[in-house]
Amino acid sequence: MRFTGKVVVITGASSGIGAALSKEFAAQGATVVLAARRLDRLEELKQEIEKTGAKALLDIACKGIVNGAQSRCCKTWQPDHHQKICEPTPV
Repeated sequence: MRFTGKVVVITGASSGIGAALSKEFAAQGATVVLAARRLDRLEELKQEIEKTGAKALLDIACKGIVNGAQSRCCKTWQPDHHQKICEPTPV
């Protein structure tokens, strides 16, 4: 399988293209991290994926992704309406 051992993060996974991509990556062996705002749809998709034997994790409203990126990449993190602005941290 092409993506065995890989983790793929799909934002907007609760419907449409995001849901379809989640299923396809899972079918190709990836562990998928399903990120979106609608918990009910994410839970349904997770169950559907896991019935095939694949692994899926949930990230509601992308909080884990955003917080993880913040802690690894930024010294400051300031919300600006729907965007996030950060000052890069030297690696």
